[in-house]
Amino acid sequence: MIGTLTNLLKEHERALVQLTFLNDAASRIYQQGYSFEDMNVISHSVDYISLDFLCHCENEEREIYQGLGNFLPEASLQEFRDEHKKITQFLETLRELMSGVSKSFSGDSKALELRLKASELTHIFSRHIKRENDSFYLMASHILPEGNLKQIFRNWKLK
Repeated sequence: MIGTLTNLLKEHERALVQLTFLNDAASRIYQQGYSFEDMNVISHSVDYISLDFLCHCENEEREIYQGLGNFLPEASLQEFRDEHKKITQFLETLRELMSGVSKSFSGDSKALELRLKASELTHIFSRHIKRENDSFYLMASHILPEGNLKQIFRNWKLK
């Protein structure tokens, strides 16, 4: 069971690393002005989270949440599903903001908006991951048999 949960937690860790890169690059662009390198970092981080981690979220909803659905009220699970949707909306907003930041100077209003949205996404997503790690994954490790967890991880959609 520990190995299966460790793999799931590692996916969360990789997302947190990308959030740090995203937030740091957005802050630099606001403070120092447009940078091709920082825009590439932001683009890569948004792509990573959009493609890989949102796939992880879909898998969580289908596999983990469904398994815990027999033990938890639907409202508890729906709250996390709603957070997944909110994170998706933030990523779409960041993509839109990225196009308006090109060649901005330090302190530019579009760069400020990008920095604020990146910071807000980092806060919401980090909190979401912590809550999942501390509640659902911990609960799953105690409620679901090891065989179920291994099967869940095997069913995980490949990226």
